[in-house]
Amino acid sequence: MRRPIASLRWLAVFAPLATAMAQTPPGSAHQPAAHAANWDQVEGVYFRSASSYGVGGMVTIDYRPLVFFRDGSYYEVEGEALEDVDLGESKRKSPKRWGRWSKVAEGFTLTNAEGRSSEMKLQRGNFFVAFPGNANEGRLDGRFRRIAGVGNTATGGGVMISARTNLDFTPDGGYSREASAGASSSGSDVGGDRSGVSTTVRSKSQSGPGRYTIDHHTITLIDAEGRTERRFFAFGSKQSPPQLETGLIFVGNLVFSRRR
Repeated sequence: MRRPIASLRWLAVFAPLATAMAQTPPGSAHQPAAHAANWDQVEGVYFRSASSYGVGGMVTIDYRPLVFFRDGSYYEVEGEALEDVDLGESKRKSPKRWGRWSKVAEGFTLTNAEGRSSEMKLQRGNFFVAFPGNANEGRLDGRFRRIAGVGNTATGGGVMISARTNLDFTPDGGYSREASAGASSSGSDVGGDRSGVSTTVRSKSQSGPGRYTIDHHTITLIDAEGRTERRFFAFGSKQSPPQLETGLIFVGNLVFSRRR
């Protein structure tokens, strides 16, 4: 019996992953904020750099938003607007997203759930202030893009997955979303098999036009069918003392940069 082609088997498994990577997380029907009092506990909102894997398995730098609470704990944003998060449930289900912070001379010391500590110097390359949406009057303008991926071409393999999401905003409150993804295999070794067959899979989706509103660290997206999702939001910052960077935004826990 002829063995299945390895590259095709691999793509059948991971092509759906590529499509999922190109999407911002889906929301649910709009509901009143269940945990609005969470903001009463907040000391500050920041973001930090972190190593990640990109297209082809190449090591890249990504950014992750953090919320500091007045009790000395911090929370790595999962995606939802903070006023929709049950903090106690998050600590139980996602303990690795929680840690402790303390102030030091040039920034903060962060201690993660495993007890490992690292010093973060504010506005010095790896740790920054995250500005709320009202710092720019709640308006966005232009195309913002996120590119992600996985694979093993960076280490000599033959498999590559890439995913791209474009979010287009207008200052009058309009938005649209376009996502595309691709997966390819050169037919080199995949799981011990060598097919010798080059294979490529691509997909693309679009949504919009829709409407958006921004209130401090929350963006509400309403699509053309009236479906609503409420996500965490922040602008980036630059220089020291911190200055607003409108070309870098966080929607949920994902960072997007403006395309000129």
